[in-house]
Amino acid sequence: MTAWSIQPWKSTDRPAKPAGQLVPSPVNIAQFEEAAAFLAASDLSHFGFVAVSVGALSADSARKAIGIFGAMEVSSRVYFAVDPADLERLDFSSLDNARAGLLLDGVESSTPLSTLANDSVEVVRFDDRFAMRAMVHLRTECVLEAMVSLVRNLGLCSLGPDLRNGARSFASVPQFDYVSGPITSLAETSQEPLPSFADTSGHAHLI
Repeated sequence: MTAWSIQPWKSTDRPAKPAGQLVPSPVNIAQFEEAAAFLAASDLSHFGFVAVSVGALSADSARKAIGIFGAMEVSSRVYFAVDPADLERLDFSSLDNARAGLLLDGVESSTPLSTLANDSVEVVRFDDRFAMRAMVHLRTECVLEAMVSLVRNLGLCSLGPDLRNGARSFASVPQFDYVSGPITSLAETSQEPLPSFADTSGHAHLI
């Protein structure tokens, strides 16, 4: 039997309730019923919501996840964490919005803005590497800032890594609604090649 637990995410707007992530993650199709039973038996009332990452989905596994998790009676709202590709490819219209919703997971600079505006999405989690890279690369910061602003204007909730402590850069810290554990070093990402962006003349520039 899996040793399930809830990993908390801190709210940046205190005294709001924390959010949570079911771990270990992602939950595979063979674990759906076991994970749902754990959530149903847990007191989740002190969480604003709990996210369940179900990894890559097929049409059949999506239907099974919706049927099992959507039928739960729990003390907090539950969100399925799905990636942009699965959101575009699969039908989540049968999800019971009164009990469960969708979290768009792994959002990065290449994620189409139309995906953020999908009517089924209520929560958006930004990719850690994207957020960390924005702390040391100006144009990436501009992209992230614009996407976080769009999420806020759409009335959605945003999640990302905690970059408020130990981050030394020229960039402003992204204003996510909830943050995971603190990231105190950008050394690893500083070694990655800088992304290039084309200007109107067709030449690629790096900053």
